[in-house]
Amino acid sequence: MNKAVIGVLGNQAQAEALVLSLRTAEFATSDISILFASAEDTPEVDAKPSKRKVRAGNILVTVHSENGEMRHRAEQIVKQHGGKIFLRDGSRSRRGP
Repeated sequence: MNKAVIGVLGNQAQAEALVLSLRTAEFATSDISILFASAEDTPEVDAKPSKRKVRAGNILVTVHSENGEMRHRAEQIVKQHGGKIFLRDGSRSRRGP
């Protein structure tokens, strides 16, 4: 099972603020990935929908953690920064974009 949360954000300022909050919440830099529209690579999880979202101008932020409480905290932080949860623990969010 994939132990990650993928959030979708609308702009770079949101993404930068989110990363700062994640770092403050003690997520390691190595556990945070960002995919901007200019990127060629996509996360290995569910690449087709991810590519569509990035091409539409969105930014994907992936937070990896083996700890369920930390993944839940990551979801909360993504939402606090105006992001929507796209994927959690390998399953697409039913209410996500």
